[in-house]
Amino acid sequence: RIEDMTIVKEVTVEGIRYPVTVSDDNEALLAAAAAGRAIIGIWDPSVRPLGAGFDACLYLVCEMEAADDILLEKAVRRQYGLPWIIAQTERLLIREFTKDDPMEAESADDGDGVFSDRARREDYIDNQYRFHECGLWALVLKKSGLIIGKAGITAGELGYHIYGPFRGRGYAFEACSAILGYAEEELGLRHVRIKTGEGNEASVRLAEALGFSRTEDTGQKSEGILTFEKYMHTDMR
Repeated sequence: RIEDMTIVKEVTVEGIRYPVTVSDDNEALLAAAAAGRAIIGIWDPSVRPLGAGFDACLYLVCEMEAADDILLEKAVRRQYGLPWIIAQTERLLIREFTKDDPMEAESADDGDGVFSDRARREDYIDNQYRFHECGLWALVLKKSGLIIGKAGITAGELGYHIYGPFRGRGYAFEACSAILGYAEEELGLRHVRIKTGEGNEASVRLAEALGFSRTEDTGQKSEGILTFEKYMHTDMR
């Protein structure tokens, strides 16, 4: 094993080259972070226990080769506040919200204020995306750049909200189909839920169109909430 291995790799993100310091030396990582660079730590469990050092690292790998282009890009996007691209469909770009995106109006669908209050949304971006790498994402029309709603995965549950002027055009199905693929392939989920109000016929139809099956949730039956489930692989039921 080579002690104090430090390498500066480069990755291109949105047409710009960024350096990323990859190291097993905590001091080198701290220095790079202090200089405003993206960093990735190399953790060898035979040398130090988890949690010893690597104070500034969001990402750890066990060997240099594991710091591939995808992880380098993630480290850069987290360092510089650039949104991670979740998926692209025929009409939509699905990405994380940014601090510059317009705010939603207050409504029953604003995430209890998360998406209508700037400070709360900034906290959401900094914490939900950074530490969980999932949540509700912006649905952006490719042609115009307009955000037409949000959708995503939180705690194994698929949620969506299409803004009023854009409903009835198939955007929810298009976005949720792509997000389910991302949930399986990138997040490793094998089971996803949808919860919706008993009278929300549009959401019930969407759940069924996406291949979800209704299940009994006695804990919420009296509250008028319907629960649907989808197994990514039928052999895992």
